[in-house]
Amino acid sequence: ESVRELKGEIKPQEAFETALEIETDAYIPETYIRSENRKLDIYKRIAAISSQEAYDDMVEELLDRFGEPPRPVQNLLKVALLRSFAHECYVTDITQREGEIRFVLYERSPVDVAKIDAFVKSYRGRMAFKVDRQPCFIYHRIKGGGPPEDTFTLIKEILEDIRGKLLCAS
Repeated sequence: ESVRELKGEIKPQEAFETALEIETDAYIPETYIRSENRKLDIYKRIAAISSQEAYDDMVEELLDRFGEPPRPVQNLLKVALLRSFAHECYVTDITQREGEIRFVLYERSPVDVAKIDAFVKSYRGRMAFKVDRQPCFIYHRIKGGGPPEDTFTLIKEILEDIRGKLLCAS
């Protein structure tokens, strides 16, 4: 990554942490990896996923070493990839609670504030913008009646919108 930054292929990342807390089972079951040492190593390596390529490599390695990952492991991998993508989009925290998903922006994110209103309106009443201690977007999920929303896909789409519609090009 450092070499790619120096070549100008990617921009340097800001120094902030990104947290993701969504309602899903994301862990490595004892029945999948029995050795605690191996399990801890895999947890560390999954937490370090920073790109689609790293995600794909980890999935391939898990398949080769331990067989088809069960749903909680697949979720853990998706959470790691989403966290990395959220970081690229200057989002410091994504929290899912009681029918809403909150996206907290990094205080120095390169957001074009003139585009916030249009961004919120593009979600037809399901998105709100709040400035409390930290600026954040709050997405309100459909309650009954509508099609089920896959949380991972929904979060990725909103992050893509934040990146494409709000962030200033640098």
